[in-house]
Amino acid sequence: AFGEVGTKERVKSVLNYKKPTILVFSLCAFLTVVIALCFMANPIADDNKKMVKVDVDNILTGTTWPVENPKITCEWGCYLGHYGVDITNDKQDDGAVFAVQGGVVTDVGYHDEKGNYVVIMHPNAYYSVYENLGSIHVSKGTNVDVKDTIGQLGMSGLSTGPHVHFYFLNPEEKPVINSLEVLER
Repeated sequence: AFGEVGTKERVKSVLNYKKPTILVFSLCAFLTVVIALCFMANPIADDNKKMVKVDVDNILTGTTWPVENPKITCEWGCYLGHYGVDITNDKQDDGAVFAVQGGVVTDVGYHDEKGNYVVIMHPNAYYSVYENLGSIHVSKGTNVDVKDTIGQLGMSGLSTGPHVHFYFLNPEEKPVINSLEVLER
């Protein structure tokens, strides 16, 4: 019915059509696997396995928020791998960042992802960590009291808006502790 030329063109057309079909199928399979992995990975469940049960009433008695007028912009686990709480000052983008309790500054510096950061060790051996700061106002070895200014809100490192990425760290087991369990008490 097609004739010799028609049959050859039809076969050529079918053979050429298979290549994009395989490419499209491969791309769909790849995207399906990526999407499935994203939904299967539950950062909260994974983090709870890493976290040591602690008595939050006794972690940091007298703990205060690290900023005035706190507004949470990204909670613990708001995306895969987000271990901490992003907090901004709802009334001032470049507001001060405070020590949540007294202690000794054990580290300050800059990291490509974390930006400007400060780490404070508290008397109970817990650490508070402040990342993505616009500027740092303390140095390693500085003794700080609760509410002392340690820096300013900012957008250093990987950041989409002015905030402080804040979390607690237990040095014995090295798990990160969900900051909201302490701050919201």
